[in-house]
Amino acid sequence: MTKKTLKVSTLIIAISIGVIVITGTSIGIWLGIRNSIKDTEHPDQDWSFKISGNIVGDDFNITIKELLNMPQHEEEYTIKASPPYFVGIFKGVEISHLFNNIIEIDPTATEVTFIAWDGYSLLFSISVISSNDSNILAHSLDGEYYESYPNDGHGYLRLIIPSSGPDDFNGQYCIKSVVEILFS
Repeated sequence: MTKKTLKVSTLIIAISIGVIVITGTSIGIWLGIRNSIKDTEHPDQDWSFKISGNIVGDDFNITIKELLNMPQHEEEYTIKASPPYFVGIFKGVEISHLFNNIIEIDPTATEVTFIAWDGYSLLFSISVISSNDSNILAHSLDGEYYESYPNDGHGYLRLIIPSSGPDDFNGQYCIKSVVEILFS
C-alpha cells in the first residue's frame, strides 16, 4: 500500500466515523427533545384522582397535569408477582412528597388506602409508606404514559412499592389504575 492510498483510506475511515457520530448524536438529541415534550403533554390533562378522608379541609382532586408538574422520581423497579417478573423504568411522584408537601394530612390519621378504579384497594401505615422515597405514584413506564384502563378514563396511575429483597413479592402492592387516596 502506498502512502497516498493509506492517507485516502485513513481519511475515508475518519469521515465514516464522523458521520456515524454526528448521526447518532442527532438521533439522540431528537429522541431527547421528543421525550421531554412528551413528558409535558399527557393525553388527558384534565383527568384527576381524589384525595379524601382524614385530611385538613375538604376532599379534593389532583389533576394529572398538576402531578406532572411536581418533582419527578424515575427508577428501574422489578415487580414480582408470579414468574416471569416484570422489570421497567417507572416515573412518577414520591409518596413522601405528596404526603409532606401536597396533602395536609390530619395529625390523627395513621393509615392510608390506595383505591383502584375497580374497587381493589390496599391499606398501609402512613409512616411506613411515606418513609421510603422509592415508593412512588407512577404515571409512566419505559418513557410511555400509562393508558387508561379500560380506555375510558379509569386511572392513569400505578402505585409502585419496590421489592425489598429476592424473596419479597411486591406485585400485590403495585396497584394499577389508582383513582383515590383515602386517609383514616
